[in-house]
Amino acid sequence: MTSVSAGHGDRLIAVEPVARLLGRGSGEALVTCSRFENEDRVIPGVVVVFEVLSFTSGRVDRILKVREYAAAPSIRRYVILESTGASGTVMERTEPDGAWRTTVLTGDDMLRMPEIGIEIPVAAFYEDLIFPEEGQAVG
Repeated sequence: MTSVSAGHGDRLIAVEPVARLLGRGSGEALVTCSRFENEDRVIPGVVVVFEVLSFTSGRVDRILKVREYAAAPSIRRYVILESTGASGTVMERTEPDGAWRTTVLTGDDMLRMPEIGIEIPVAAFYEDLIFPEEGQAVG
């Protein structure tokens, strides 16, 4: 994934590969409203982290990374997108040391990210993808 930056009001929103969040491989993408240099190894002020589940990453993404991201005070939202259908889990918190509040979304829902001023339909993440019928074997 390449970096994407866009102005949003008085903020710069940058979407980066998550490997730059903690200086090692972590997730799919992150959003920060902090300025940084392209050569910076760790991105400051990460607000949102996205993860796309694979068939084997569920335990790591749903348990281990939740704790890892909870230790990063700037992260307010952790979005886990399913790879087998248009749905996801969103963990959010309002305080740096606050508990995560979890919401499950389906393809009919809107992913609201007030901390960065963006709303996007969950279905938009899955545009042009075809999933097997329920009950049909995948892979």
